Amino acid sequence: MYRIGVVSTVNPTTNKARVKFPARGDVESWWLEVLQRNTFTNKDNGLPDIGELVAVLLDDKEEAGCILGAVYTEANKPPSPNANARRVTFGDGTVIEYDRAAHKLKASVQGDIEATATGDAHVTAVNVHITGATTVTGTSHLDGVVTVGAGADAVALATKVATELGILKSAIAGAPVVPLDGGASLKAAIVAALATWPTSVAAAKLSSD
Repeated sequence: MYRIGVVSTVNPTTNKARVKFPARGDVESWWLEVLQRNTFTNKDNGLPDIGELVAVLLDDKEEAGCILGAVYTEANKPPSPNANARRVTFGDGTVIEYDRAAHKLKASVQGDIEATATGDAHVTAVNVHITGATTVTGTSHLDGVVTVGAGADAVALATKVATELGILKSAIAGAPVVPLDGGASLKAAIVAALATWPTSVAAAKLSSD
């Protein structure tokens, strides 16, 4: 037996809910199963909200059954009229949407994003844009051309690096083919030049070279 009702109570522990049926004087069902995509090896978990309109399938005695899913109404319309988009809108305003016609995945999160991988993480794109302060913990390897923007701090650092690289180049060019001191003078020149670099830059340069 198919009925439409309103969720009155939910139990996150058992993943069940009770439903009231306005068309039958708000009579309330017993605990009903809420259908999920998977519950065995892969596990999905989601409950309707209290007050949400749902479709229910009941047995002939209307004692047992399951909640098939939630339904929209004229008063509560879908958030996106786009037939090519699959969209999830959460109560806090977070939106995750994929538009198959535009080939675009969009996530607008009202809070933090945390991703953890036990293996490598790879991002491949024509261009990758990051807006905001960036912190990298661990060893970094850059393979390719690095350009510096026009910010005052970035220009100052780039100028400093270029100057010190010039000093290193001159020291290397002026060293004898076979250093008579076993390379001590060349090493001293390199260490002296690196001593004026910012600590993080010097460490990265030494580790990469």
